[in-house]
Amino acid sequence: MSTLDEDTGEIKDEFVADIAPDGSGPKRRGPKPYPRDEAGNIIRPDGSKGKAPGRPRSRVSLEAQLDAFVTLVNILVGSFRPGYELEPFEQSALVKSLDQQCQTSPKFRKYVEKFLVGGGGINLLGVVGLIAARRIARANLIPIPEGSPLDNEKIDNMAGLFLQKLTTKTVTGLNV
Repeated sequence: MSTLDEDTGEIKDEFVADIAPDGSGPKRRGPKPYPRDEAGNIIRPDGSKGKAPGRPRSRVSLEAQLDAFVTLVNILVGSFRPGYELEPFEQSALVKSLDQQCQTSPKFRKYVEKFLVGGGGINLLGVVGLIAARRIARANLIPIPEGSPLDNEKIDNMAGLFLQKLTTKTVTGLNV
């Protein structure tokens, strides 16, 4: 702010305290920055230094969801290519190794979780489709040609075994 000196007629510049360049002005608005040590590391109010602690890694196992998805894929592979499906110990090893990788790598876990969300929808559609196939077979709505090795009862049984394998995993083979 400028004022006029009445004795000399000169203009005097007076600095207002809130804009003074020497730092004697008002306190800064907004969050106060953390103080720093000689090395430039932030010193927090609790006395800790360095990076802020990150979000703890999830230790929740995805084994059940992975197992359900691998079982569904295994059933589909066995349906179209008998003999190419995974053996029970191979399936178990694959699921355990995927789960272990999810426990150690947060980025990998994020991708697997996103994949399983989509896979959950596929699993639901598969179960609903198998239930519908059983009802359609029971109503004799599937046109089966004469002399075919499949009939409606075998289709119903096969869909029931697929459902049982998806839910209880006690069926070791699909002998129809």
